Amino acid sequence: LHYKMEYDINNTFSLKYNILYQEILDLPNKPFSKDVISAEQTYYNTKQLNEYGIPLDNRATFTKLDWSMWIAAMADTDEQFNAITEATFKFANECIDRVPLSDWTDTVSPTVQGFQARPVMGGIYAKLL
Repeated sequence: LHYKMEYDINNTFSLKYNILYQEILDLPNKPFSKDVISAEQTYYNTKQLNEYGIPLDNRATFTKLDWSMWIAAMADTDEQFNAITEATFKFANECIDRVPLSDWTDTVSPTVQGFQARPVMGGIYAKLL
């Protein structure tokens, strides 16, 4: 079970990375239950995790490295967290593009899609929040 990217289109998904902020802000009336986060985590880790990360959605294989780490920070288990962070580390370690660490990366090949050395990379520390 997971939530579709669009209500009426099957076989779609998108990362629900912004749910992290309901936890960080400790909202008293959380718009998304822990069951939603758990279902999404399971889906990402069992159906969508590629060699170098989880795609942002079903339309392409690229991802945003910082948002992937937001997803990892919400993981229910160490196994889920480690699966995402290990794919992220593998990308950083095997990237064939000799540029500063990018936050816009491919999940099936170790290639940069565009952005480089942006401050959003602080998102890799989301688990510490």
